Amino acid sequence: MSAPNLPLRGDSISPDGENLPPRADNSPPRKDNLSPRAPVSISPRESERPDNLSADGENLPPRADNLPPSASPRGSECNAAGPRDVCASTFLREGERLDDLQHSGFKLIQRADAFRFGTDSVLLADFAAPKPRDRAVDLGAGTGAIATLMAAHCPGVTVDLVELQPEIADMARRSVALNGLTDRLHVHAMDMREAWRALGAERFTLAVCNPPYGRDGGGLLSRSETVRLARHEGGLAPDDVARSAGKLLCAGGKLCVVYPAFRALEMMDAMQAHRLAPKRIRTVHGVAGRAPRFVLIDAVKDGRPGLHWLEPLNLREPDGAFSAEWRRIYRVVD
Repeated sequence: MSAPNLPLRGDSISPDGENLPPRADNSPPRKDNLSPRAPVSISPRESERPDNLSADGENLPPRADNLPPSASPRGSECNAAGPRDVCASTFLREGERLDDLQHSGFKLIQRADAFRFGTDSVLLADFAAPKPRDRAVDLGAGTGAIATLMAAHCPGVTVDLVELQPEIADMARRSVALNGLTDRLHVHAMDMREAWRALGAERFTLAVCNPPYGRDGGGLLSRSETVRLARHEGGLAPDDVARSAGKLLCAGGKLCVVYPAFRALEMMDAMQAHRLAPKRIRTVHGVAGRAPRFVLIDAVKDGRPGLHWLEPLNLREPDGAFSAEWRRIYRVVD
């Protein structure tokens, strides 16, 4: 069976793992040995980007229930009455679209001119491996891809989504309502650095974060403010992520992040400065034999020293086919 239409747009990479330019939505599919329905991107962030990610990953987002009211007055009745796709249009505003997560029927509201999730979000949701009784917090949640995927993977987990930009948080909030997850996912529009004041200190067992990758002053800034905040630190550095998680996590709680490989040491130093001991690290490669583009790291609050290097994650085989581990993460069934 061919791979299903997974939660990425039709961007692609070459067999050696390098990003190719995205197709226009009205262009014909690529004709190669891959299913045209399969996502073929290892782009770290799925948003408008004119090839602004350098080979070293230099260029490539923060919750309270004070969000604007939803644009869907019929949302709850419609969602309860039948399939989500019957009433999905009532949740959308002008310029928005629905992307299918290809898991449990969940969908995500996104905008073409704003931050859109990519492969890194899918990898992080899998790497975090939430447990049914976990109380999780997603720092810089964006439109809610990671939290929704974790909810799909682990039906018992509850997640608080912290997102700085109110308009993006509102999209996440409407996606949660569309997916019928309001009892498990709670969206807050707030700065992650202040989240512990509203959500409570040391109350969470799991924190996840897909932080901005680019340093301030590094690379061209996007014309879109929402994309700029998602890609560049804008005053949010690894130390802010680690400090925020350190305040929210209980002893033994775990922080999981995805970050550019060349900045891994910055993130691990910040973790250790806030009582978070790095425990597992997994490098992510487009194809075996190439330098890693990203790393997945987890750290345990008040944990003992000791870093465990996991098997590298290669997204493709040398012949260009998706790897068995990629297929496991994306839940592709042959």
